[in-house]
Amino acid sequence: VGMARKVALPKRIIDALVALAFLAVGWVSTAAPTISDPFYRYTPRDWLFVLLLILSTVPYAWRRRWPTAAFLTGMLSVTVLWLLGYNAGALPLLLMFGGYFVAVARPAWELVLCSALALGCFALLWWAGGAPYGARDALVSVLALAITVGLGRAGRLRVDLANARAEAGEEAARRRSSEERL
Repeated sequence: VGMARKVALPKRIIDALVALAFLAVGWVSTAAPTISDPFYRYTPRDWLFVLLLILSTVPYAWRRRWPTAAFLTGMLSVTVLWLLGYNAGALPLLLMFGGYFVAVARPAWELVLCSALALGCFALLWWAGGAPYGARDALVSVLALAITVGLGRAGRLRVDLANARAEAGEEAARRRSSEERL
């Protein structure tokens, strides 16, 4: 019987491809001179923009090992990019992935720290008025962060519950086996 064999790529290659895709999305989405505000002129892309784009996307290649560092590097880079008047394109959307990775993989205190820093960045962007970022954008950012973090924590709790059930089942089986020997 001919069953198709699944070829699994190593996690490192998948992570590198994700970071490369994020970089490509960032590059393409920031090419437009304006997004929603036809009266705003973005700072032209230069070497500093490229550096910030790389810092915003490439760390996700290490998101499994260091999700907090990947998210914080991305968050700070996108914030600086926006403060300097560059077009952030889809980069803020990519930050939601970073928040999700932190929510799934890291302890609650790290998630709270990352969320607090993100809220601080939103407030700074709103206050500083770099690239177009108003009250509506800040509200949408806060809601997106809350939804992303909520989904990530729900996924983490689901995995933790499944692991606890499996451990309880194994413990019950060991107890039954031990009782039968006695």
